[in-house]
Amino acid sequence: MFQLKQTTPKPLMLMMGNNLKTIRTERGLSQSKLAKLSHVERTLIGKIEKGERSLSLQNICKLAIALDITPNELFEGYETILNKLPIK
Repeated sequence: MFQLKQTTPKPLMLMMGNNLKTIRTERGLSQSKLAKLSHVERTLIGKIEKGERSLSLQNICKLAIALDITPNELFEGYETILNKLPIK
């Protein structure tokens, strides 16, 4: 069994933020429109997209529903990043 550092690794936050932004823009949504559809604050969406904040499970689900995707799509590419992270 391995363990990641206690804080969310920046590469994973950047990956998820990038995935969120890509999907949002593909659907022609502004951050404000996605905020209204998902009931997630626009400022939080912006920080997530910049990799400055991580997502709670609740917000992952809210955004996935608003974007009409599965939550898994927000994690696209995580295996590649996970293999590069320092583990204990």
